[in-house]
Amino acid sequence: MSRSRKSRMKRPQTRLGGLYHWRGPFLRFMREDPAIGYCAERAGVSRRTVLRHQKKDPAFAAAIEEAIEHAVDRIEAETFRDARSGDRLLKMFILKSRRRSIYGEQPPQLIDVAGLARMLAEMPQAALGRAPLVNRIMAAVPKAEGNGHGNGHMQ
Repeated sequence: MSRSRKSRMKRPQTRLGGLYHWRGPFLRFMREDPAIGYCAERAGVSRRTVLRHQKKDPAFAAAIEEAIEHAVDRIEAETFRDARSGDRLLKMFILKSRRRSIYGEQPPQLIDVAGLARMLAEMPQAALGRAPLVNRIMAAVPKAEGNGHGNGHMQ
């Protein structure tokens, strides 16, 4: 084999202390900034190398997940601290994520157009004032019920 071919061949990674030498620093970096590419670069390896090791070594994959969880826990604690200091947007975000059933996005409510129209028709004209919205609702009833395309409900 020629010398130039040998010099281009990739050398196998060397092990230090039973683990690949970059794994410890990589995991420490991940606990602070959980971005694989960035932490791999800081640890002196490629993102591809990290992903290959993560795929082949379940223990290393679990260590990466634990490092990410640590980073997220830290960010969560900082977020709560910032929210307590008065950040209203953070407070709402926390409430929406932690109390989803109360503060989370609710599905749109269906309106029974036909039922609403019947109720409006029974009310005295003076109480309704024949507002433009009432007229639009009354006009929508035949379209929703009679054309075969609707079910009497509107969003």
